[in-house]
Amino acid sequence: SIEHQQEVRGGCYCGEVRFLVSGGVSPLVSGYCHCASCRHAHAAPLYQVAWISTEDFEITQGSECLKWYTRSAVTREHLRRYFCVNCGTANCAKVAISRAT
Repeated sequence: SIEHQQEVRGGCYCGEVRFLVSGGVSPLVSGYCHCASCRHAHAAPLYQVAWISTEDFEITQGSECLKWYTRSAVTREHLRRYFCVNCGTANCAKVAISRAT
């Protein structure tokens, strides 16, 4: 079951940026996106995504090597795609979600 899964570690191609996802975390949302923005950002026909809470995600090494880019001024305030400045690997994206009250 999900609560027994170990933490997940990952990083970029050159190894400068490393991250950690806490163990036992269930994604808030997971699936595939095929919007024009995701297709262009990843040079692919679709993009696999798993959204997790920021409390469950940690950059453990190389945060100074991360830069963000967002193509559209419209999305700049709520979507930032982070990449390693050394090798160009897309490491994560930060999405601001507004919650209706």
